[in-house]
Amino acid sequence: MNEIDLLRTQLRQWNLYGEIPMSNGREHVVQENPYSVTMRRASTKGGPQTVHAESMLEHDFFCILDFDQRVEKYKEQAVVVPWIDSKGRFRRYTPDVLVKFSSSEHQEDQAHVLSTIFEIKPYPVVKQNWTKLAEKIRGIKKTLDGTGVEFKLVTERQIQPTFLKNVRFLLDYDSKKLINDQRLTDSQHARMMRVRESIPKVGVTTPRLILNSITNDVIEQAYLVPWIWNFLRGGSLQADLITPLTMDTEVWDEQIVGQVISEYWLTPEKRSYAHLHREIQRRCRAAKVPSPSLPTVVERANRVDPIEATKKRQGRAQSDKLKLIEGTVPNVDRPYSVIQIDHTLVDIELVDSENRVSIGRPWITIAIDVYTEIERTQQSVFGSFVQLGNF
Repeated sequence: MNEIDLLRTQLRQWNLYGEIPMSNGREHVVQENPYSVTMRRASTKGGPQTVHAESMLEHDFFCILDFDQRVEKYKEQAVVVPWIDSKGRFRRYTPDVLVKFSSSEHQEDQAHVLSTIFEIKPYPVVKQNWTKLAEKIRGIKKTLDGTGVEFKLVTERQIQPTFLKNVRFLLDYDSKKLINDQRLTDSQHARMMRVRESIPKVGVTTPRLILNSITNDVIEQAYLVPWIWNFLRGGSLQADLITPLTMDTEVWDEQIVGQVISEYWLTPEKRSYAHLHREIQRRCRAAKVPSPSLPTVVERANRVDPIEATKKRQGRAQSDKLKLIEGTVPNVDRPYSVIQIDHTLVDIELVDSENRVSIGRPWITIAIDVYTEIERTQQSVFGSFVQLGNF
């Protein structure tokens, strides 16, 4: 298998599963060095471990990827892209980051783009070396043609400073950072609901007005204000993030979004996300409030319970297929009296040990002893088996 075929295999696996089969038995990682700024960043979209940035500009771009709800996953220096220069010489290029967009994003409005490779460079470097870069970009785009992956060059000119500052600020108010021990305490839940209920359903307001409508106690306001930033981070509260985010920034509720999802999208007509977004834009113009972006609308629609959404869009017969079968297993009076067996396709991709070519996803069979599962007296797994091929 040549390098171009290997790259296409890797990108195909990335587009399907968000994973990259290793080309040489080990992953390429960004190496720390004393001559340039390197840093690490914790990211749920960048994988189970930290992502490595080779510059402050890369780190800023990773922050935006973490904030962008269209982005499902990204990986730094994930692949090697072979390309041919103008003299016919074979070259190799390792891009800065490979980004996978959410399935709803490309299925509804960008069916031709599944992922994007980004090269991140300072503008002075791009300007000084543009002749060489232009040739490289042409070669890379030719290699990527037909893979469903685009190539884009990003400089600090594409990163709006005020937007970046707002993103950095709001990323500190993810729900996981506000919740103690993976769940809300009673006081946290009470404060969250007080803020939620104090946001006007129609028109615009400001964080300061929201807090003042709840209490004049500045200490209590300090406990309440993180939930305003959390709602902005999650999209249930909207604002123009191109302008500086302050206590007097205009914000507005997403009630119109919720109403349109309920009245227009959760219907037997099964309207698309694009149609839903246009209807929200129309109603927002009528209400004289800014409208949310398509990715925000998609993320909000996907919060609806899947069973409820399927019931309203496709009918009860289809939604019943998503429900668990309830009941009890008869004649379970001792260990090993009843063994239940089930199979599932494992969400990993196996590659051969020599060329790292994908050989498929394995099936796993689990046998469970029902008695010990019910009684919880010991491990209930009776046995397991893994195999390749169709069941």
